[in-house]
Amino acid sequence: MDTKVICQVITILFSFSLVSQVVGATFENDVTLTLEQKKVLDQFRNDLVGKLPHAYMETEMYLIKWLRTSNFQINSARERLSKNLRWRVEQNMDKIHTQDWSDMWDADFHYFTDGRDKLGRPYMFVPIGHADARKMVLQGKGSRLSRYVDKVMDEFCNLVRESGEKYNTTRGTILYDMNGFNPLQHACLRCIPYILKNIVGYDNHFPECVDKAIFVKAPPSLHGLMDMGKPYIPEQFKKHIFIYGKSKQVWMKALRQDFDLTELPPSLGGSKIFERMNDE
Repeated sequence: MDTKVICQVITILFSFSLVSQVVGATFENDVTLTLEQKKVLDQFRNDLVGKLPHAYMETEMYLIKWLRTSNFQINSARERLSKNLRWRVEQNMDKIHTQDWSDMWDADFHYFTDGRDKLGRPYMFVPIGHADARKMVLQGKGSRLSRYVDKVMDEFCNLVRESGEKYNTTRGTILYDMNGFNPLQHACLRCIPYILKNIVGYDNHFPECVDKAIFVKAPPSLHGLMDMGKPYIPEQFKKHIFIYGKSKQVWMKALRQDFDLTELPPSLGGSKIFERMNDE
């Protein structure tokens, strides 16, 4: 049999060894590997079995994300994963969700994770609203706010992983309602170091967790800030960022491609009432 054909067969078999059904372009890309990539994954996994703190970290779906974002360089992937594990211990990430974060919620830093897109994937809705990052930083709570973002991302990425164990999902979407955004309040000069820390932290700690980051009702100033932050945004993630302005016709058309109206909140033209909306 031709070598190319053999590789194609092995690639297909590997895809179905992870899940039983392929749904969506991103999902198909995430579970499809070449023969050489599969060999690298097997070696990487064999090297780490029994050495990781949680069982889910030894799964192919978890490990492949570190390899793919390291260009399948095992040494680089191992180093990045090791740094992430040290960070998780230093930041006590396994217990971060048992801590009291009511002060952040009371300060209007809200998020909702019980929505689903048309493919059944989890999505997180983040209304910017009256959240005041500048106020938090001036009060000396910049580090706590940054840690809160880590907590939110860890919660969401755990949800994506758990969903992937039951359904054919590998990533989720974050949907930002930018109504009320202004640079002085949300991206002040003293806020930027904390913002950059979380941007870099995404690549270091939550690789390939998010398929799309969608911003709607965005003012022109957001484009300028995004341009400033481009050097810090992982190259492979830049094409997954979508920004839509104030025109409802434009952003609604875009959202309807990924979401049913029953899964969008009233502020975005839908009927979804998230579980914690009464706490706002």
